[in-house]
Amino acid sequence: WGICSEGLEMVFARRGLHSVTVYKPEKAYNGFTLFTPMAPVPSTAWLIDMQGHFVHRWQLPGWVRLHAELLPAGNILLSLLRKPEERQAELPFISDEMDEMDWDGNVVWQYNEPLMDCHDRERMKNGNTLIAKWVEVPKDIAVKVKGGVSGSEGSMFGVTVTGEQETGMMGHALQEVTPEGK
Repeated sequence: WGICSEGLEMVFARRGLHSVTVYKPEKAYNGFTLFTPMAPVPSTAWLIDMQGHFVHRWQLPGWVRLHAELLPAGNILLSLLRKPEERQAELPFISDEMDEMDWDGNVVWQYNEPLMDCHDRERMKNGNTLIAKWVEVPKDIAVKVKGGVSGSEGSMFGVTVTGEQETGMMGHALQEVTPEGK
């Protein structure tokens, strides 16, 4: 079983969602719940109401990475890994594409970034999208970092980017992307 909020509990079984078992309107933030089981290709995003009834389903064109977000106009925004066997680097939580899909499952916006982190993203009021991505930490900073695994100095996760030598220490950077992909 899983708890979506304090006032809504759902039962999950081997074959998927069965029903809402407890619904306490006075304790719940009423609305819809969007969830994306983290299963390999093909992935699906589900929208359910407070009683656990399925409202909508999106078939996703790749492996959803962590979650999707429902945008105000009813589209969803999500990170995908299209071909997990061809990912660009051996980093945890990597995705290579961000899609915005309309209600009918059409991709209406797409941004490709081979080293994008899939933990979160934010569609900003100005229409741009804020993403997190993996970048190599400058060497003069990386050498000052203490700790980690003995013998792995200057490296993090033993990262190898396809077609290149092993990189140094990796960290996160935020990047703002325009609707045109700039």
